[in-house]
Amino acid sequence: MYAAASRLDPDNARLYYNLGVVYDSAGRAEQAIASYMESIELSPGNAQAHYSLGLAYARDLDSLENATASFLRAVELDPSMADAHFSLGQVYEYQRRPGRAREHYARAVELGHPQAAEKLQEFE
Repeated sequence: MYAAASRLDPDNARLYYNLGVVYDSAGRAEQAIASYMESIELSPGNAQAHYSLGLAYARDLDSLENATASFLRAVELDPSMADAHFSLGQVYEYQRRPGRAREHYARAVELGHPQAAEKLQEFE
């Protein structure tokens, strides 16, 4: 449905974002990434699209640099996005960068992320 709609309205960033969500939910990462990127090209200030792109990249451990860049762009656009800060904490923790992980987990705690306090305690 979204794929057909995107052909009818190729300049609708929301359609491409929703198509990315559908692909992501179906485990079709490459198509999800392409759809999120198209959405971002049409609406570069959409923090949620950057965050979702980061999640799609993060599922592939070889794409963590792309995931990090997407999450960082999301928090740059929306500093109050707790999920993006939490995801950055996870990526930095995986990369053995505890200072950066702690920083983003702490920000996620401040923003009320439900799992961030537990992760932050691991660094205390």
